[in-house]
Amino acid sequence: MAEPQVPRPDAPTTVATMGPHNDSNDAKAFFLEVAELLDLPANERRRLGAGVPFTGPGDLICRFQLVRLEGRLHARPEVILPLVESDIRRIDANQLLAVQQVLLAEMQWVLGHSAEGLLQACPSAWVTSPEEAARQLDLGVSLADLALELLGPAPQAPKAGPTTQ
Repeated sequence: MAEPQVPRPDAPTTVATMGPHNDSNDAKAFFLEVAELLDLPANERRRLGAGVPFTGPGDLICRFQLVRLEGRLHARPEVILPLVESDIRRIDANQLLAVQQVLLAEMQWVLGHSAEGLLQACPSAWVTSPEEAARQLDLGVSLADLALELLGPAPQAPKAGPTTQ
């Protein structure tokens, strides 16, 4: 019997939405268990399976991608870093690539651009159990903190100085 193919990180994915992927009982149960494992507040638990950003551990914005392959759910978290495009442009490209290299080589996580225009991190692998999904999200929050630390403090807008007349 052939091994089921696991989606590649660059493969087109269906971001979890209330539709055919996670409107099923198994998807609802999957996300309910993930929410319980993460000890999310009730208002965030509802958002978890809706494919919309929710406040995750460490107060970071998170979201889950979900695909169904050969009848089995595959999920991976997205952790959105609080850096907007203008902040990202101020970061030295070599520094950003060095952080990307560390995350990919050591932890198999990649940096990317979120739908909201922010920097995001997500694992290159998909998981199939709620325990693995919760563990991946916890790891992602730690890696996001590390990435923010390595990238330095968020750039600040220049302040206006005194004017001379």
